[in-house]
Amino acid sequence: MVSTKEAKKEYFLTTADLATLFYESYGGGIGCGPPMKCYVHKDLVATSVRKHGRAGVVKKLEARHKREEKKRKKEEEAEQARKRLKTITNTSADGAAAATATTKTASAGDTQEIKNLRKGLLKMVKRNMGFQMSGAPKNWRIEVPGT
Repeated sequence: MVSTKEAKKEYFLTTADLATLFYESYGGGIGCGPPMKCYVHKDLVATSVRKHGRAGVVKKLEARHKREEKKRKKEEEAEQARKRLKTITNTSADGAAAATATTKTASAGDTQEIKNLRKGLLKMVKRNMGFQMSGAPKNWRIEVPGT
């Protein structure tokens, strides 16, 4: 049995495609949320092949695999770059003079990769804090009680 979310993701189906299939409801009840619809695997496979064709399903699976590989590779590269940046900026326990020297050489000798990582991190932080592309904050609505 496969849940609705997994059926849409794994078999490339839409809500309209799933509406025609037989399902069983599990769970639900007071305080437990809505019941979960579970579909039979062979029905999902048949519907997916009918909708996309055998070659279409294979093509979609290959494209998904390629995207996941690219994402995994990018995450590994980012992790390695983060570790390198951490070792560059680590301060030694010898004292303040050694710490400032290490920091100065790290910032003076930054590679292009590190500069790009910093730019990307800054952009991500600004977006998550609610800033627009112009650099100004989004129109924030402040609600004052009792007015």
